[in-house]
Amino acid sequence: MIATTEEQKGFRIKIELRWSNPSIWRTVSIPKGLSLAELHELIQIVMGWEDYHLHQFKYKNRIIGVPHPEDWQEVEDERDVFVDEIFLRKGSRIEYEYDFGDGWIHDIISLGPIKLEDKVFKVLDGAMACPPEDCGGIYGYYRMLEILSDPEHEEHDEIQGWMGDDFDPNRFEKAP
Repeated sequence: MIATTEEQKGFRIKIELRWSNPSIWRTVSIPKGLSLAELHELIQIVMGWEDYHLHQFKYKNRIIGVPHPEDWQEVEDERDVFVDEIFLRKGSRIEYEYDFGDGWIHDIISLGPIKLEDKVFKVLDGAMACPPEDCGGIYGYYRMLEILSDPEHEEHDEIQGWMGDDFDPNRFEKAP
């Protein structure tokens, strides 16, 4: 049963990195009234990104992000669009793209409402480590993992130095 507006204080959403296999994802509880600008900040935190790059949301035929005078298409201001408008029902979705060069596409799907007693801004579940910034998108990331798995590869030490000795692509950490 869907909660009424009076009973509902937010949504559970799943943020999934498109083309990842196995799937890299997070489930998060968010409050009603959250702007897409604030959702962007939350995605950066829970996915492990550093917010170095441009981003945008795509919802139906709309582009939502940070408008710029040199935009070649209309971009709605993400500060003026709220999750309440997007996640009207379970299964509602929006696309989030981060770093237009690497092309990190995320599918964000509503898993339904949360109730008044539930906590918001809470990571509920997830899988896999988030890829590092500037590694060439999902396919560049998988190439790096392939190199890491081969100690004899000529780029192994360089990639290991960049990723760190303790990087584990299978590790998901629930915090924050």
